[in-house]
Amino acid sequence: MRITKNDVRLLTNEATYNGGYTIPLADVLGRYVVGGLKTVTAKIGDALSQAEIIAERLGESGAAQTLGSWAHDGTVYFDLGDTWDSEADAMRVARERGELAIWDSWANREVATA
Repeated sequence: MRITKNDVRLLTNEATYNGGYTIPLADVLGRYVVGGLKTVTAKIGDALSQAEIIAERLGESGAAQTLGSWAHDGTVYFDLGDTWDSEADAMRVARERGELAIWDSWANREVATA
């Protein structure tokens, strides 16, 4: 699936006003979302105007199961990720990728990796 500028606009708005958002790219997803397959960043104030460029940088989703966003210190992070049924497996993969947290989609909460 090709990531579009409309995907980026939706994710930018959700990250800006709600802290983040995840778009499912697969029909079947595990409980725990781990980002870090590919990440692109932009300043919150620039992300909407750069939506097409960000979409091009993200490119094809490939094997990714999710496209997510989150905001931190004035930056929006756009992250291709995958999902896991086991929290232990998700944590192992997240730590290998240097991720700070995973997302528990059932409990709707972030789980720190450290």
